[in-house]
Amino acid sequence: MTRFRLSLTATILSALSLVLLVSWLLLGVVALKITERTLYSRKANEALRLVTVLTRLVPPDITTTSDSEAATGFIRTLAQDYKFRNLLITDPVGTVVFAAPNG
Repeated sequence: MTRFRLSLTATILSALSLVLLVSWLLLGVVALKITERTLYSRKANEALRLVTVLTRLVPPDITTTSDSEAATGFIRTLAQDYKFRNLLITDPVGTVVFAAPNG
């Protein structure tokens, strides 16, 4: 019975193909992780901007100020457009002034 042996060229080509395939897979994983980190960073920056705008819009004493309608409207828009969950605004004592509906 004769044993099948690859030629030297076929062995080198198959080894190089294997190395190339493994390196593509590793580079793909690295690119995926970098993209994931970038997207999380962008989302965090967007959330920080929204919270900054929200804190500037909400009057210091939201419970007694008549300007709270603008803040409440903005909060409702955020809750609907950005799908915020468990968005609460409390007064300094800790009483809930506004709670966005979950959903």
